[in-house]
Amino acid sequence: NSTEPATPSINERRGAEGPVPVSRHQEMRIHGLRLLSFMALYWQLCSAAVHPENRLADTCNRPCGRSVCGSFIETLTCSELIKIDCRCTGCCTESFSASKMPAALLSHESAVPSLRQLSELPVPAAPPPSPQPADILSENTSYELRQALSPAANDTAIIYLREGTQVALTEPLFIDGFNASIVSDGTGSTIDGQGYTRIFHVRNGGRLFLRNIRLMNGRLPNQTDANVSAHGGAVLVEGAGSSLELYNSVISDCFARSANGNGGGVAAVSGASLDMVNCFVTSCECDGLGGGVYAEDTLSMQMSGCEVSACVAGDRGGGVLVAGATALLTAVSAVNCSARLGAGLYAFTGSAVSLHGCSAVGCVSVTNYAGIATTYARL
Repeated sequence: NSTEPATPSINERRGAEGPVPVSRHQEMRIHGLRLLSFMALYWQLCSAAVHPENRLADTCNRPCGRSVCGSFIETLTCSELIKIDCRCTGCCTESFSASKMPAALLSHESAVPSLRQLSELPVPAAPPPSPQPADILSENTSYELRQALSPAANDTAIIYLREGTQVALTEPLFIDGFNASIVSDGTGSTIDGQGYTRIFHVRNGGRLFLRNIRLMNGRLPNQTDANVSAHGGAVLVEGAGSSLELYNSVISDCFARSANGNGGGVAAVSGASLDMVNCFVTSCECDGLGGGVYAEDTLSMQMSGCEVSACVAGDRGGGVLVAGATALLTAVSAVNCSARLGAGLYAFTGSAVSLHGCSAVGCVSVTNYAGIATTYARL
């Protein structure tokens, strides 16, 4: 008996004519591999969208004054950026490592060692990375600095002075109702009043932040204009909401010459705030109260790790005088200061002053209390 051959199946005909036939199991495996590849690609895309580096880039592009947060990651700390109304959390440095005050900023040698722990002084800021702030002085002129300190309404002026910059003034710089930050690096920068003028006047809620800056030769001559305050040879900060913050800075050879002139170096009055950290105030004089630093009716006043030396007051408080205000002084030393009364540190009428690790050394009073004194105040 003859038997006819069976008709070949479709898969067998395809195998003879083309690709090798694929089983159902193999087809499912191929589809599974394709699905896994697609899922892996999708995961990579999603991960890139939320990657920390990408989130960091977004944060670093947030506006900060006339620049962006990323411009100041090596120049200002997170807390310093918050103080100038820049929200840079996630793109800022919490703190800089320890170092000493740049020797080039100091023009004197203390008669005795300071109580400050020099090893705890913060490192001067490094130059900001690219992109740098828009306001970097190129000609180092008072005109250029004054223009940079003229921000638009509700804006913040952020100025970086290259190491060694020296700016000479013939009239004061006003921080009038806006925020300003001036920083330098290395051996610092100098703003010089040339013996002609006060250097800064902060008022109407203005806020000034200085880091690694030297203010020198500020001078407030005898006042004939009743509308011009007689206080503050280098800096006057006055009025509610106004504030001055000095970090790693020096004030030297400044004067307030007037019968009512107070604060040869710095004066903070009428509801203003003053904060000084790791600063030197030297060779400053006034005819009234507070040869180095004067604070009256301030909202807050704090000094930490500062030295006031060779300062002179015609009346009281050769180094520091606080009147009608609450103040906290930590590791502050008055060295070789002089006054008619209370040559070192003086707590005047209505004030409450807390001293922690402070000293007055080598100070001279014409009458009494050469070191630390108080009159109708809590010390």
